Amino acid sequence: MQRIICLLVVLTTPLLLAADAGDGVHKELKALQGKWKTVAMEVAGKSSPRDQIPAFTVVIAADGKSTGQTPEEEFRFTITVNPNTNPKTIENLHESGEQKGKRQYGIYKLEGDKFTVCMTPPGSAGDDRPKDFTTKDTTNVVFVFERVKEDNKDDTIDGAWLPSSAELAGRKFPDDVRKTMKLVVKDDKYTVTVGTKVDQGTVELDRSAKPKALDITGTDGPNKGRKIPAIYERKGDTLRICYDLSGKSRPTEFKTETGTQLFLVTYKREKR
Repeated sequence: MQRIICLLVVLTTPLLLAADAGDGVHKELKALQGKWKTVAMEVAGKSSPRDQIPAFTVVIAADGKSTGQTPEEEFRFTITVNPNTNPKTIENLHESGEQKGKRQYGIYKLEGDKFTVCMTPPGSAGDDRPKDFTTKDTTNVVFVFERVKEDNKDDTIDGAWLPSSAELAGRKFPDDVRKTMKLVVKDDKYTVTVGTKVDQGTVELDRSAKPKALDITGTDGPNKGRKIPAIYERKGDTLRICYDLSGKSRPTEFKTETGTQLFLVTYKREKR
């Protein structure tokens, strides 16, 4: 069973988005984000009885790092996918546990909320990659995962938001400027007004990240052409966002420090 768990954990982990992989990989990453649970398994050509299917879940994040969870322990992995081949391919690199540093090779298919993978054991060579989704007369294992639908009522940030407090680089942001600011988000678009200045662009959320992540990309105004990484947390009518205005790296905490361009804002939903 330990070997099965190792195989299982491998495949249901993050997508590593290569810079030159193209739109296909990016779309696949978006499609696979979220939480998945194991619902079926095949070993040596036979389907496993339901009571022998490991209780395993995985959260796939947008940054290429994801977490797998069994009742006994937690696993970390990085995988590379190529959705442009037939069948689509996966390569896994273990980042924790007894199999740390070992690679596995597989193929996969994504059909809506169903994710099927056929994978080699840890430490296999690249030329051992399965050619189809069968396991008879092989050491490969097929796993079928189902998307876990969760209540994301506090994940959406759509609406009109007014900043109630803000700090920049470890210092309180001027109240006279803060009171002229407003953030409006609808679907994947945002508009920020600061006095008479208007900034517009797109917003992309990653609800599976810890902390939850967002990227804003300016399309018009002072941030046109810039991408700003951030983290967010929403509780009811309160929304906190910490941005790295330098665009260099995503914040890891809801705080700012002197010498940085970290900008932390607490918003309250505008009352109508």
